[in-house]
Amino acid sequence: MVINPASTKHCYIRITPQSLPCEVKDETIKINAGCSGSKILQECLSYNLTGLEFIAGVPTSLGGMLSMNFGCYGQNLSDCLVRVRVLNRQGEDFWLKKDELMFDYRNSTFLKKNLIILEAILQLKKFNSVIIRDNIKTFIQKRLKTQPLGSRTFGSIFKNPPDKFSGQILDSLGYKGKKYKNLQISEKHANFLINTGNSEFDDIIEFINMIKEDVYQKTKIKLQPEVIIIK
Repeated sequence: MVINPASTKHCYIRITPQSLPCEVKDETIKINAGCSGSKILQECLSYNLTGLEFIAGVPTSLGGMLSMNFGCYGQNLSDCLVRVRVLNRQGEDFWLKKDELMFDYRNSTFLKKNLIILEAILQLKKFNSVIIRDNIKTFIQKRLKTQPLGSRTFGSIFKNPPDKFSGQILDSLGYKGKKYKNLQISEKHANFLINTGNSEFDDIIEFINMIKEDVYQKTKIKLQPEVIIIK
């Protein structure tokens, strides 16, 4: 199964019927792991809270963003993190403070230690709701211009190598629009793979491996998948 690294499909989520997706107190917001990015931003707008506009337009949820240390445009979700409630494989339920966690590029303590994210508390700032709304629109428009948001993709295919961008590497090798079976590299962004038909797991993995090998042969760069692949 190929999944979006910024989704919680690779996390287990426990939400009780009584719990709310988001709870706001002053400038902090407590969010359930399964809460979508769009719902989070709606709550932020309702309470005039800024700091998360950069997630606008990303089909994601809190648990996935934290587990993969989601970030873009110079911002990371972990920047505003206060603490996270998790569940370990022994069934123990506890909170971890930010300074107890390690965040790397598209990696985190949650993945390294197989911790299940339940909810988190973020520290934001009060701001003008009109400006927050405009910022959200700006990020959405930016993504619409550069990413195939309405298409059947799982997000970025590969992590960025040090000091380079996978999309630019693939673009320079002519991958934009390239087709394989019922798959196609996006014409907007070369690091997005679109399922144009009924492609299955094996087709996707085969195409990803073909791309990795081709890139290595031509550039000696070893691309690493950003998506988490579960067999």
